[in-house]
Formats: sequence, structure tokens, C-alpha cells
Amino acid sequence: MRIPIQQLRGAKDLLEDVVRATVNASESLQQKIVRQPYALLQRIDAIAAPVRKIESVQATITQTIYGTIRFVTRGSVGLASRLLDFAERNAWGRK
Repeated sequence: MRIPIQQLRGAKDLLEDVVRATVNASESLQQKIVRQPYALLQRIDAIAAPVRKIESVQATITQTIYGTIRFVTRGSVGLASRLLDFAERNAWGRK
């Protein structure tokens, strides 16, 4: 049983949308959750400056990780698109 190429393209697009939405929601939620203890600790004058630095480092690491996930997703989607193009041009129409 052969799945029509347009269905495969639609499934690829849907999966891309799901991954992007999930990554965006996860990043946003994580930022909100992590911000709370830092905000509390920054109220203590004696440790406020180091807490801000630690928060900045943590935020940079988190942004890098989510950026990497987005980068890999774009690459995977691009590869999937090229593979589907190749299949459509070379083999999909043959029986």
C-alpha cells in the first residue's frame, strides 16, 4: 500500500507545526517557572548581584538548547522535504 506523496507532505508539515508549538510552549513555561526563585533570591541584597549573573548564565544555556532544537527541527524538515521531492521525481509514480 502506497501512501500518496501529498499525505506524506501534509504529515511532515503537521509534525513540524507540533514540534515548533511544543518547543515554544515548553520554553515559555520553563522561563516562567525558573524566573520565580531568581526573583525571590534577588530581593536579598547581599546575593542579588551573583543571582542575576547565575540567572543570566542559566537563561543563555536554556536559549541555546531551545535554539539547537529549533535548528535540528529545521534541518530535519528540510531533509524530509528533499527526500519527498526525490521520491516523487524518481520512484513514486512507478509501479
